[in-house]
Formats: sequence, C-alpha cells, structure tokens
Amino acid sequence: MQNNQQIGLSGLVGTRAITPFSYQTSIGFQHQLLPTTGIQADYVFSGIRDDAVAKNINLSYNPVTGVNYPNTDRAHLPYPQFSTVSLEFPDGYSNYHALQTAITKRMNNNWQASATYTLAYFYDGYRNPAPGVPNLAPDLGAQYSLAVSDQRHRAVFNGIWQMKYGFQLSGVYFFGSGERFSTVCGCGLRLGAGNDTLMPDGSFIARNDFVGKPIHRADVRLLKSFPLGARRRVDGMLDLFNAFNHANYGSYIVERSNANFGAPTQNPALNYQARMLQLGFRITF
Repeated sequence: MQNNQQIGLSGLVGTRAITPFSYQTSIGFQHQLLPTTGIQADYVFSGIRDDAVAKNINLSYNPVTGVNYPNTDRAHLPYPQFSTVSLEFPDGYSNYHALQTAITKRMNNNWQASATYTLAYFYDGYRNPAPGVPNLAPDLGAQYSLAVSDQRHRAVFNGIWQMKYGFQLSGVYFFGSGERFSTVCGCGLRLGAGNDTLMPDGSFIARNDFVGKPIHRADVRLLKSFPLGARRRVDGMLDLFNAFNHANYGSYIVERSNANFGAPTQNPALNYQARMLQLGFRITF
C-alpha cells in the first residue's frame, strides 16, 4: 500500500528577519632579514553565518522516500495555483582558512621585488532545506563541502628594475591552482527541487567536484621616461600581457550529460585572455 502523506515547506515560512554576520580573525608575524628585506606570515580565518539561501517553498516531500513530489504534480503542491515560489532563508554558512606568506625587498640598488604565497581552503554549505521531512534523500538534504571558487594555491611574484637612460623594466607573474566548480547531471530528475546531481543510474554527483586547470600568467612593462624640466615628464610605455601566451581557462562545461563535459569555454575576463600588446604614455606635471 502506497503512503500518500505529504510534508511541505510552506509551514516553515516565518516573519523574523535574520541579518548575516561573520567571524574574522588573523594572527601572524613579521621579521626583518636585511635592511631592505622582510618576511611575514599570517593565518587568516573568515566565517560567514546566516547567509541567504534561496529555496522553493512550493514543494512537498514523500516521507517514505524522502524525495520531493515533482512540481508538475499539482495535487501535491502546497500552492497548486503557482509553480515555483522562491524565498530566501538564513541557512547558508562558509569557512575560509588561509596561510598567507610574503617576502619583500624594498627599492635598493635600482631594483625591488616581492613574492607572496597563499595556501587556502574555502568551505561552504547550508542547513537542511526541509527540516520537517524525515529521511530526506542525500542529494536534497544539508550540504557542506569545499566551495565553488576554492583555490588551494596562489603565488604572485613582481619586480621593478630601474635601468640606465630612463628605462624601467617591471613585471608580475601569477600562478593559481585550479579553481573548484559545481557540476550537474543536466538530466532534470529532481523536478522543482533545484538540485540536479542525481544520475540516471541512481548515483549522486559529489558537491563541487570539478577542479579546473591551473593559471599561469606573466605581464611585462617596459617604460622610458623623458624629462621635460624640473617637474614635468613624459613616460612612454609598452605593456605585454600574458607574455608567454599560456592558455588559461575560467569557465567549463559542467553538465555531465554533455558529450563535451569538462571542456573549457570562453571567459571574457582579462585574466584568461591570450597575449596582448599595449602602447601608452603618461604625462606628469
């Protein structure tokens, strides 16, 4: 005999407003190695609480299976006259842990340089979206894992060399390990639940399980200064972005049902562009 009892989310809607807040803390040290060189290291933590999470409250769940009734089954919708009814709840939270290190050499003997390295872990999640539902299906319940945009390693080196005859050479090199992305089935098996991680074979896609490719980027500037009296100067600049033309990607196909799953897609952000050359000038007076 089938149990047709239904439990909905509509009764969970309250009127109390909750403001998101965060815990932030850091501790570190600095030490001067040489008159112009110093090092530092810091542990940084940031934890966001009661962050807003959107939920479709126009759903009911089968208490036996722990799965929502499809939103096409209007007989089981709390508000059958509507389709999706989305409200925000303060159920989200996140935790960021990072070790941030740096070494800096100030300008001396016509050159300066600095290098930074960050080891970080970024987690986020949300509480049970349907606390009144017993035995909620694993892909529909509370979630907590490494978050989208989590990047384990990040390193930056930059330097300036003041050369003769008014020339200056500067550059920055950036390395970032692959960022984390959320993948979905693309199958639409959880109609209305806003979750698409159930595969046709009954397995579940792990949350935010896809890691993109590392990013390598080197930008270089050559500057020539032309003095025009005591307080006036014209600087001519030649900038080369992504000097080694490394293929960097910031977006990917994340639907597992797509034959090209995991392939990179175009991202217009500057960090992912091919090599570019730029000429410019600056007037100081």
